Amino acid sequence: MKKYLYIFLGIIILVIIKKNLDKRSEKFNPKKQFEKSYKVKKTENKFENTEHLDTIRNIYSNYYFNVGFDAQNDWNIDEGMNDHTIFRTFQKDSAITFIINVFEIKTLKNNKLNIWEIRRENGVKEYDKKIISIIEMQGKTKVTNFKVKKSYLKNHTCIKMNFETLIKDLDFEYINTNIIYQTIVENKNYNFGLSVPKIYFELKPEYYENIFRNIYFLHNEEKTKSIVNGRK
Repeated sequence: MKKYLYIFLGIIILVIIKKNLDKRSEKFNPKKQFEKSYKVKKTENKFENTEHLDTIRNIYSNYYFNVGFDAQNDWNIDEGMNDHTIFRTFQKDSAITFIINVFEIKTLKNNKLNIWEIRRENGVKEYDKKIISIIEMQGKTKVTNFKVKKSYLKNHTCIKMNFETLIKDLDFEYINTNIIYQTIVENKNYNFGLSVPKIYFELKPEYYENIFRNIYFLHNEEKTKSIVNGRK
């Protein structure tokens, strides 16, 4: 189940940059489209002191991406397995996982559109159809009850996706409820994903929906300095 969610958040961004690629008739090349991942840059010692984890209260802060998350106190926390995953928290025994993926997209550096407008520019039906196809192909599963709506996280316009998938792992088989919030701030694409077995989700839907209220976008000091100094 966790691997499936990583795959989905890792490839969904390809739909967003598709239109820019089509305009230039280029083939997709990750090195040309994406900046190096945060994890790679950390190994190059470029990002000292840019994140903090309060292990007592399970509060994570990333000062490079200006994002934070207040996780449930009894959940496990790590950096996840995907290259662009900066944070993962999970309840191992119940197979519940929440992750944050962030991509820096070179082709969106001068982007003026929000994520909902980008979806519309790419064609709503084509956008959604491609996402579903990629999920089914990569996850070796069938997507059902796929729903998309415009939503917000702390005043940032988001695409919110809800869908269900069948998970088969070892001797277990169950339906997963998946919720994805996706937004773009400047050239950074934020993906917040929650995966919960449907039997648990249906018992406390409001509880799981409200997990996304624990996302915070932090104060951007550099941008504030630019505004104060009369620069945009």
